[in-house]
Amino acid sequence: MLQSILKVLRCPHCGNQLTLQEAEVSTAINSTLKTLVCSCGKTYAIKNGVLDLRLPMSDTMKSTRLWDEYDEEMGAEQYDELISWLFNLFFAEELKIRKLLVEKLELKTDSYVLEVSCGTGSNLPLIAEKVHAPGKIFALDISPTMIYFAQQKTKSKNITPNKITFVLGNALNLPFTDSTFDAVLHFGGINSISDKRKMLHEMVRVTKPQGKVVICDEGVAPWLQNSSYGMEAARINSLFKSLPPLSELPETAYDVKCSWISSAAFYLIEFYRGVKVPQLNKTLRLPRSDLTLEDFLGKETK
Repeated sequence: MLQSILKVLRCPHCGNQLTLQEAEVSTAINSTLKTLVCSCGKTYAIKNGVLDLRLPMSDTMKSTRLWDEYDEEMGAEQYDELISWLFNLFFAEELKIRKLLVEKLELKTDSYVLEVSCGTGSNLPLIAEKVHAPGKIFALDISPTMIYFAQQKTKSKNITPNKITFVLGNALNLPFTDSTFDAVLHFGGINSISDKRKMLHEMVRVTKPQGKVVICDEGVAPWLQNSSYGMEAARINSLFKSLPPLSELPETAYDVKCSWISSAAFYLIEFYRGVKVPQLNKTLRLPRSDLTLEDFLGKETK
């Protein structure tokens, strides 16, 4: 399986292609140690079927309370409970919302699909229902604990282990080659990312031209933010004051749609990756003039 996915992986440090290195390890039970190696000298471990393609984390991030709570085992268990509680808070059916997000991906049976920040893997069984060989599913998260819980969740659903590739990685530096995926999903997390533009551009970079990107996170609709409903939601969690990061989308995004779901408490952004930046028809002549638009704009900038 590893050989078949090497072509879509890249070194998060330099962007070069990775190669698989195998070495026999002498233990009580002989085994093979597998690592991914880059020509830049970086090596990445493969352990328990998980590709660890993270760059070293800064000491600042390691010491944050948010990271500790997200990565610790109890945090992962509480994460699922909290998500369910939030859906119930807004009288929403969690399964129905997750199915909606997966439907928005417009998957085919042979699609290559990536979930960025997969958390405990609640969306993966729904994606696995739609994607079959030669299609592939990749689940990425920065937390080893979340990836472990995601693996256990898919096993409990009797999903074939080879169907999903689990990757430890950073959403700001995705370890995948350009134009790899037919669809990319992110649900919950972008509100807490400092560099939203970088994350969005990375998601688009790894999406194929005309591929679909779907993003959803907390954020009460703008027309409700100052209502008692919106203010109460923000008291429960300040992230409900978040606005969708539409201004951070790359210029190549097209057919962009933004809506609010779950009692207008979560924003949903969906768009396709284009190949060209929108342009004006600058050869067009101005009304009742011999000047072209390009001539006019050239004069304005002088």
